[in-house]
Amino acid sequence: MSPAVLAAVARRRRRSLLLVRALPSYALSSLTAASATGTADGVTGNVLTLTLYDTNGVLMPGRAVTITTELTAVSAGQSTLVDDAAEIATTTGTLNLILVCKDANGVGLPNIQSARIVYASTGTGNTFGTPSVTDKNGQSLCTFSSTVAEAKTISVTVDGVLVTQTASVTVTGTPGLPTMDWFSDFSHATGDGADARGDGASGSRKWDTFIGNVNVTVVVASTGLDFPTTNTMKVTAIDTGGDAGLRKVGLTVPGIGETQYRRVYFRVAGTASAAVLDTETHPIQDGSSAGQINHGWWIYHSTGGAGKWTLQHNVAALNGFPNYQWRLDTVLDHDTTYRLESAVTRIDATTFTLALRVYNTAGTLLYDSSSFRNATSSTDLATYMASNTFTFFNVANLGGQNGGSNGVDFTDWHPSMIYSYQSGFAVSRDDWCGAYDAVNG
Repeated sequence: MSPAVLAAVARRRRRSLLLVRALPSYALSSLTAASATGTADGVTGNVLTLTLYDTNGVLMPGRAVTITTELTAVSAGQSTLVDDAAEIATTTGTLNLILVCKDANGVGLPNIQSARIVYASTGTGNTFGTPSVTDKNGQSLCTFSSTVAEAKTISVTVDGVLVTQTASVTVTGTPGLPTMDWFSDFSHATGDGADARGDGASGSRKWDTFIGNVNVTVVVASTGLDFPTTNTMKVTAIDTGGDAGLRKVGLTVPGIGETQYRRVYFRVAGTASAAVLDTETHPIQDGSSAGQINHGWWIYHSTGGAGKWTLQHNVAALNGFPNYQWRLDTVLDHDTTYRLESAVTRIDATTFTLALRVYNTAGTLLYDSSSFRNATSSTDLATYMASNTFTFFNVANLGGQNGGSNGVDFTDWHPSMIYSYQSGFAVSRDDWCGAYDAVNG
């Protein structure tokens, strides 16, 4: 091969080597700042160093490029701060704070580091997340939560500049307590008027319907009665007609797999005597009558001896004897306030399970499902529920709650006697209602 041909081949090879030379890699190269913080005064510089690597991770020949920039001052008036919720709960509530940093010309400022963004809030119990670095539009996100229920005003400072716009949020509820679907503590007023009995002004009463002889119910101060609520409903049985019910309707019926929890503080009054023959009432239930309930509390006022009464929880009678009647295996005391709680878990369209609890007013659990036995005392409710379910009379009746008195044979009361005191009603789908709380219910 002639020297000229050899020279031409060599030139082609050199051009090929030039064509396959590795290009700079965007992923492997870096642009770093000398400092993550600085003075945003539009004058003080910050050194940025660009280091190039090729696609093989090899440092490309040549010198690193050094760029000097200035940190543009944040404008207090042009920057904005908003939140994505006007109200959150202390138990689970979190909101997002959306900050957009801009300069005096309204231009978004990118790459402002987290340490340069400082949040503050009025009130106590507040927690902020770590602000994100501002994006290309100057936007940064940060979370906020609080353990103290109160109105809050949130502010933010960027590079020492207090942003003019603030964010407002109301924190509701009490930490550790479930969210109530509904509750009634008779706090609206005392007396025998409709607003007192209904626990609210006309149009916003907690109770929707009065049943029977309303003259036997009156709201009184709970002083000396060991109730956690300020007021309580006093129910009197009289020989001219003793039944008197309050009814709440429109409660949310739990879906399949959900649980509905109920609570009431209940105090049986009076002392059993020969003159008091009535033994069975059913004031606290979901159905409007005994034949329509899915479940409810039965009160045996004079069963158990002098000064004692017996507690029972019934489910719909269509579940059959003896397993529709579940009686506490010990008697309770007259003139003593107890907290009664129940939990119905909806298994499917027609069946449910039941759990029961009885507390004193100090919050001590006295009895649970294992202390309630069926009518023949052959098994307890906890054991029965481990492998069985109950059938609803009508699942829609879970949307109702009754209080007051029901089933009183008024001819047995001569001439009248205080039947019971009731307050602190509550319904939740979140968890056991627990002890009454003045804010949460």
